[in-house]
Amino acid sequence: MSKPKIEANGLTFTWNNKCSCYQFNLPPVQSCPGVVKRLRDPRSICNYCYAKYGRFGQMEASQRILQRNLEIVREGHLDRIYPKFLAGLSKATEKIKFFRWLGWGDVINYNFRSVIFSSALAFPEVQFWCPTQNRDMDALSRRASGNLAVRFTQTVMGHPAPAGGHTTLLPGQKSLPGHFVCPGKCERCRKCWEPWDPKTRIAFPFHGSNMLIAKLNKARRLYMF
Repeated sequence: MSKPKIEANGLTFTWNNKCSCYQFNLPPVQSCPGVVKRLRDPRSICNYCYAKYGRFGQMEASQRILQRNLEIVREGHLDRIYPKFLAGLSKATEKIKFFRWLGWGDVINYNFRSVIFSSALAFPEVQFWCPTQNRDMDALSRRASGNLAVRFTQTVMGHPAPAGGHTTLLPGQKSLPGHFVCPGKCERCRKCWEPWDPKTRIAFPFHGSNMLIAKLNKARRLYMF
């Protein structure tokens, strides 16, 4: 069952039913470093982003929340933005000791990256998960604290995940050797929140609206992948 939004210092944290925890989101594409290059590849998961093309991504209320979050993240010095996160994170993790960074969007700049790492230190009793395609984060994933799992995402669907990271299966593709396949609900799993290990590779079945599935099927026919 969904829970109410948490608003603190202008930031908004929303409940993720699938993950059974709160999350913090930014606008897709706008906050995704390197996305322009990835969009040139029809096999890239970025071309089928549920956050951009899904129902919630099209809602004006959702867009207002995402844009305001982005404005604050871009405000300036870390000392100015980090304190704004603490109150919201405290409320979001008061009862559920799991938190997801970025159901939508990505790690847009150095200051936000510092917020993510500093928050794990400030809330040692909470397990944090941060999926990302920001290569700077990939390099730092091995140095994160034990309660922060930074997982780099393979952009090309159907290809193996990087060490400790994620990939997306193509429709009809049931598994990949050496990969844990997401069961679809997080509450009884929490694999993504486990401490980072290079042997951990997680595969997500492709999911999205009928429009996204049709878009992907058309691309597969055109580009034969």
